[in-house]
Amino acid sequence: MIRFFPALFLLSLTLACGGGGGTDETTQPPPTPDTQNPSIPVNIVATMIDQTSIALSWDASSDNVSVSAYGIYRDGVSVNTSNTTTYTDNNLTANTAYNYQVLASDSAGNSSSLSTTVSFTTLSAVLVASEFKTSISVANNIVIANGMETIEVTVQAKTIDDENLIQGGDAVTLSTSFGTIGDITDNNDGSYTATLTSSIEQGLAIITGSINGKTLSAYSGVANRIDKTDIDFIALASLGKLIFEDTNLSEPVGQACASCHDSSTAFVDPDSDQATSLGADDIIVGKRNAQTAGYAAHVPQFQTINKNVPIIIGGQFTDGRSVNLKEQAKQPFINPDEMNNFDEATVVNKIKEASYVADFEAIFGVASLDDVTTAYDQIAQAIAAFEQTNIFSPFTSKFDDQVRGTYTFTDSEQRGSDLFFGQLNCDRCHSTPVELGEQLFSNFEYSNIGVPANQTLIAARGNFVDNGLGDESLESTDNGKFRTPNLRNIANTAPYMHNGVFLTLREVIDFYNADLANNPEVNENLDSGGQYLFGGLTETDKNDLEAFLNTLSDQ
Repeated sequence: MIRFFPALFLLSLTLACGGGGGTDETTQPPPTPDTQNPSIPVNIVATMIDQTSIALSWDASSDNVSVSAYGIYRDGVSVNTSNTTTYTDNNLTANTAYNYQVLASDSAGNSSSLSTTVSFTTLSAVLVASEFKTSISVANNIVIANGMETIEVTVQAKTIDDENLIQGGDAVTLSTSFGTIGDITDNNDGSYTATLTSSIEQGLAIITGSINGKTLSAYSGVANRIDKTDIDFIALASLGKLIFEDTNLSEPVGQACASCHDSSTAFVDPDSDQATSLGADDIIVGKRNAQTAGYAAHVPQFQTINKNVPIIIGGQFTDGRSVNLKEQAKQPFINPDEMNNFDEATVVNKIKEASYVADFEAIFGVASLDDVTTAYDQIAQAIAAFEQTNIFSPFTSKFDDQVRGTYTFTDSEQRGSDLFFGQLNCDRCHSTPVELGEQLFSNFEYSNIGVPANQTLIAARGNFVDNGLGDESLESTDNGKFRTPNLRNIANTAPYMHNGVFLTLREVIDFYNADLANNPEVNENLDSGGQYLFGGLTETDKNDLEAFLNTLSDQ
């Protein structure tokens, strides 16, 4: 018989199941918590800045496990996090400085200290027309016209209060009337630079531009000057002199360029009693007074500049119909009122028979006269070179000597100068902005000052109205406008005005001292406001003003 002992059975069952026996088991300690901070972010830079955004980048921080995020602080306040090493801060205010710090964090919640503070400034807001001014400056106002010499052009953006802007980012364009402008560099400080390469022809380079699509009111000028000591230029100008003085180049023969532009009379027609010059046939008279060829090389080429509003300046002839000196030289040969040749080929054929044909071919090549178009252009090029010499532009007047400090005005001349530049405001039109080069006493702009018709001219040519610039532009708003003439040698270049209506300088002064609306030839577009009216000049005033104008004559 087997007796059953419940307690003993339970004990045996427990031992058999390993309740206190079998293999020993080691207890694992809890894991060590991650308390190591990531390294501090370094090399924080701005990779992009505009008016409302700053893009940041930095070097990755190190950590014993891994960095999970970066915190971005702006001006000491947390603004966002990034799980990369870049961040773009948006919706900022233009032209405002912001301070940034970055810290690194890992998944355990450990964080580095804040980085060193870096500061960046957003760009100025894109300017509109009423909010900015600019200046354009050049490193030098003269370059040699060889197609190689360069100078630096700088545009400085300014506020409407004429303060320099200190941030870049504006859209700037530049253009030039002579030579070429290279790529523009944004200096990120409100200034922009570009390189101007000279032209191969002499002329005044007018540099204009725009900022954010708005045409600049500022402009600058660079004179592209021929090296007059260059042997090739000397040869070309010498050839031009021969052509300029050749009386065989008209039809019939007998009239040269020099016939109406005589060096002994400041390069105007020596017959100053005639309002306009006779043509080659000694019958036809021209419609316009023969303007002086003196200093013509310093007149800028025909173009529009911006002086708050578009302004046409420059060009040869009083109506600007020739853009530059070379193009002007082509016209008299085939004008029936002047040298009266049938066409360009006729002129070229006469050059072929000239005594200086060998000089022409030595410069331009043996077969250079075979192509009429090319040869005619070269003829004009030679004349233009001659007109660029100091013979035409000596700058040897008493006025020049006074500026140089080698002459002192008489009392009368000084009083006349004071009237000219002061009370009478003559320099409103008769003063050359420094941007346009040498002082020629002209702003080269076009206006209608109410010059009366020349009845003698009308009797000789029939009843006609000379609309000046309006006949070239075909714009009624230009009717009656003529380019402001230069006043150098004005005492020696009678008759005066585009139609030669005044035979003496005193008549011109009396015209300005009278009523502007006294029977103008063109009664449109008169310059209003009385700026041209002197009024009340005494005889002494007139004498003094004339004395000053006499100081503009070369000696």
